Amino acid sequence: MKVSELIEILKEQDQDSIVVMSKDGEGNGYSPLSSVEGLYYQADNSWSGQVIDDDNLQELKEELSAEEFKAKLKEDDIVKVIYLWPTN
Repeated sequence: MKVSELIEILKEQDQDSIVVMSKDGEGNGYSPLSSVEGLYYQADNSWSGQVIDDDNLQELKEELSAEEFKAKLKEDDIVKVIYLWPTN
């Protein structure tokens, strides 16, 4: 889901509602939203992956050639994301 899609969904909701996140796809636990941060994401597979902060992104840039790094970004191997941090 893209930010623009989430915004449209949230516009239809009670603006005083608290945002609660599921711990996993099966709903095995829940936590209120604590904070929001812009990061990067590298998928390991179709359902999970790694969050990359600016420091780790810089390390990755240094490990790869400029062409390899640009290719990863272009091929969506690494994408900019908005991460929603849970309270717990």
